Amino acid sequence: MLRRWTLGRRPSVDPSTAIFTSIRWKLTAWYTGVLGATLLVMGVVLYLGEQQSLLGPVDNGLRTAAQNLQLYWQSDPSDTCQRADPSITGGALFWACFDARGRLAGQNPFTSTVPSFLDVSAARGAIHNGSATDTVDSETALKSLRIYALRFTTVAGTTGVIEVGTPVGDRVQALQQLLFLLIVCGSLGLLFAAVSGIFLAARSLAPVRLAYVRQRDFVANASHELRTPLTMVRADAEVLLRDRGHLNEDQAALLEDVVLEASHMAALANKMLDLARLDAGQLHLEQEVIDLTSLARDIARRAEALAREQDVQLRVADGNAVLVVGDPILLEHLVMILVDNAIKYNRPRGEVFLSTRATDDEAVLEVRDTGIGIDAEHLPHLGERFYRIDKARSREAGGAGLGLSIVRGVADMHKGTFQIESEPGGGTTAVLRLPLLKSNVVSPDETARPTAERAS
Repeated sequence: MLRRWTLGRRPSVDPSTAIFTSIRWKLTAWYTGVLGATLLVMGVVLYLGEQQSLLGPVDNGLRTAAQNLQLYWQSDPSDTCQRADPSITGGALFWACFDARGRLAGQNPFTSTVPSFLDVSAARGAIHNGSATDTVDSETALKSLRIYALRFTTVAGTTGVIEVGTPVGDRVQALQQLLFLLIVCGSLGLLFAAVSGIFLAARSLAPVRLAYVRQRDFVANASHELRTPLTMVRADAEVLLRDRGHLNEDQAALLEDVVLEASHMAALANKMLDLARLDAGQLHLEQEVIDLTSLARDIARRAEALAREQDVQLRVADGNAVLVVGDPILLEHLVMILVDNAIKYNRPRGEVFLSTRATDDEAVLEVRDTGIGIDAEHLPHLGERFYRIDKARSREAGGAGLGLSIVRGVADMHKGTFQIESEPGGGTTAVLRLPLLKSNVVSPDETARPTAERAS
């Protein structure tokens, strides 16, 4: 199955600022989220505890009254739901009876003054569950009623429901005030936590950011200082190799190893220096008109020798000029990295195919190979520094896991994106997308001057 991964466009700001800003917001979000969850749990526990404290005794009294009325009416069926001794009704001021279908069978005189008490929802709940509790609003000065319904069996063997109720307006009002205070105080607490979290996260990350900047500067300085001695070591070894006649076989092999390792270390130092400059935003970006089609042909010509050495055929599709504005040297370096990877990690007698095209607002350059492909588990990690899929093969090919990081950085500088599509065993396609230059004034002959001319 074809899988793709996009190294997306990042904001055109200092990468360290973007990184630490993201970390700061994440820390603040986690801190606020954990505090919010804690406050929510504590608020729910407090509210339920207060609700039980205020309404629990009321429910117990109503339950006792319903049970007493059940026994009383079972002993005197002729008086069902009409009258009851106040000593057995407890705190219940209202009571009524319903049949098994939820129809009103009788009520005490006070019930008619409170129509909401006769709502059958509690009675129906008791018919199905044995008992039910509910709180309803009252149209009278009582404001709220607490209702308890109990299913029972009459002397005649039929099923009915006893519903009792009492005013709880003051208790419900106290619960509503408590809920309001919990919501207001919790919201203000979360707001304060979010504001203070941003400040505290910035303060806590300040030493980390300082260490990051120092490390970046150290890498840049060390890479810059290493380039000269490495170049000298390589040059000295190559001079000695010119006089192979005075060297034995082992000495010549050691000198070849010195040249190879010095070249590898120099390339690594150059890449690390480029990345450090990208991170610091110190890499100067030239603005010139470049034809990606001509650039692809030039890179293919320069990489032909490497392709022959690896037994890989390198082809470039014919196409019209595809113009972009950017830095010729950086874009050449980017495309060379893609072509180099496609050649080195290809199969014997494989192919690398370069093509360019223009869409409505994008210039697209593709580098497609017939290599072994990349497993889906590795795709999200491509572009991470020093990440290598096959470390043994990367070492043999001279890779250090920095090439795609540079590609991503250069693409970001040009406000573009870089995407990798791959299928294990079916090859890999690297797709570079840059803003297309929409100008009818510029002709292909007026595109960017060659890099050699600029370098001179």
